[in-house]
Amino acid sequence: MKHERSKIYAILSIACPIVTVASVYLLQTRAHSDFWESVKQSDDGVQHVAGALMVLTELVDLLLYTALACVVGLVLALRSVKLRRNLTTLGYFCLSVNGAPLLIAAFMWIRGALRGW
Repeated sequence: MKHERSKIYAILSIACPIVTVASVYLLQTRAHSDFWESVKQSDDGVQHVAGALMVLTELVDLLLYTALACVVGLVLALRSVKLRRNLTTLGYFCLSVNGAPLLIAAFMWIRGALRGW
């Protein structure tokens, strides 16, 4: 019974960031489709600047929601590892998949903060 729950937590932890990225992408595509059509058809420079700012906004949204999904996935992976501590389990793989983006983001944030000194 513990092994089955461990696998379920591991699968959910892997699926969490993937589903989040797909859902945010679909939401942004559908919600902003009229805006992107107006930017494509416009010859005005203001629309192109607005498009560039919208790209930055969508990228920040995607990164923020992916980071939150990785945190949730990390918690689920820790739960999976706690249930089954065997080193070759799926939980450790999920732990590394969800923890790596967070570690990279933390490293880049700390590096940027130290360069500002």
